[in-house]
Amino acid sequence: DGASDFILARDFMALYQGKQPPPLKFHYKEYSHWQAGLTQTGQMEKQEKYCMETFAGEIPVLAIPRDYEHSAGQGFQGSEIYLELDQKTTAQLDQLAKREQTTLFMLLLAGYNVLLAKLSGQGDIVVGTGVAGRRHVDFQEIIGMFFNTLALRNYPAEKKTFKDFLREVKERTLQAFDNQDYLFEELVKKVGDKSNPGRN
Repeated sequence: DGASDFILARDFMALYQGKQPPPLKFHYKEYSHWQAGLTQTGQMEKQEKYCMETFAGEIPVLAIPRDYEHSAGQGFQGSEIYLELDQKTTAQLDQLAKREQTTLFMLLLAGYNVLLAKLSGQGDIVVGTGVAGRRHVDFQEIIGMFFNTLALRNYPAEKKTFKDFLREVKERTLQAFDNQDYLFEELVKKVGDKSNPGRN
């Protein structure tokens, strides 16, 4: 993952400069023990309960208008679009985030939800985001794959003001990040719809 790449590059640079990287206090096996401890202490049950409540009922499938029919099976072809915001726009977004006491991530997530809602006509949107999975301070310096996907469910409705919706997104995002240790694969197993193999 990206954190491991950073640690590896940093330690190689230290060795290249004749310095010794700091010794590890913990290893990946300690992370495995910590994760198992979440189950033993009931933390994982609490996080599973949160996820099951969040994804109770029908899970929305995003229906953005398309130029062509959706294929029956999964395909992975695609392209990327890069967009850069100028300094003035970025500064304005930062100011708005500070004024509303949110992070820039939450602000942009709210805007993205509104865009998807307008394109699809849906008021129940799920957006996935990656989390580093390194919440415990003792595991910040360990090389290993801690990554997890977090499914963020929000309800952009036309009658809400953007500020009201942003407050909802902030609350839901904080709750989701508090429950980020529950593995996405487990969530998919429990609530995923397997009837349409062409959709994620």
